[in-house]
Amino acid sequence: MKILRIASLILFLLTVIAFGSYRRIESKSKDTLGPEITYESDGIEVSVNAPVEELLKGVTAIDDRDGNVSDSILIEKISRFTDTGNRTITYAAFDLNNNITKVERELGYNDYTSPRFVLSQPLRFPVGDTDNIVKYMTVQDSLDGDLTDKIKYEGIKYGFGQSEGTYDIEFQVTNSAGDTSYLPAKVEFYYSGYQNQEYLPKIHLSDYIVYIKAGDSMDPKAYLTEVTIGQKRYSFQEGFNPGAVSTISKNEIKVNSNVNVRISGVYDIEYSFTTEDGYTGVTRLLVVVEE
Repeated sequence: MKILRIASLILFLLTVIAFGSYRRIESKSKDTLGPEITYESDGIEVSVNAPVEELLKGVTAIDDRDGNVSDSILIEKISRFTDTGNRTITYAAFDLNNNITKVERELGYNDYTSPRFVLSQPLRFPVGDTDNIVKYMTVQDSLDGDLTDKIKYEGIKYGFGQSEGTYDIEFQVTNSAGDTSYLPAKVEFYYSGYQNQEYLPKIHLSDYIVYIKAGDSMDPKAYLTEVTIGQKRYSFQEGFNPGAVSTISKNEIKVNSNVNVRISGVYDIEYSFTTEDGYTGVTRLLVVVEE
């Protein structure tokens, strides 16, 4: 019996040793490391319209067992802006055993501009017409395209638009990368009676909001196109102008501007014209001075 117990113990020890050796061999043979991802430079600068292929250019993945697995590389995500025009791009790569490696790289756009507002008409509405004060406004973004349906506004207070006058409103829009553009503006409400319709002059501009770079010069009267009074059109240009009954000098338009082209911000230019009958019309041009 004693010999049998010793033999059983020896057999047990041999089994333990053999199992341990098997586990060590299995552990050494098991692939637990993902591929190594490398790229040509720490950062990449591209257009906002760059295709995926350009974002992957120069990025490789080498696995210690499977060799070159660069065809497995994909873009896992692109962060929101870390600052204007700059983001972080995350690459991921896999080996044949589905081990994954991820790396981050700086991504910069060389042609990015923040969302820009566009106005087809001045922000003037009949008293009480407060349901859709953005109906003349659109937004274009270099990254997302049309963001008009993302416009929000603040500053609505009790009595807004229920009496004649101007109201301060701030419009804003945010794109998918987290960049928000703000547009503080004056919204005017007027009584739309017969006299206003027939006798109040309307000053028309080529644009109702313009963007310029700080330090650039601008001529406020360059945006004047015509004046209409009722159904009559008055041109600022000499010569043939279909539909215009007469011409008018730009010198007759009074210009009140608070624009400082040296400092970034949102400004406005107020144009006014008074007829011989004493009716005065006012139109505003918003000027956004960018850094």
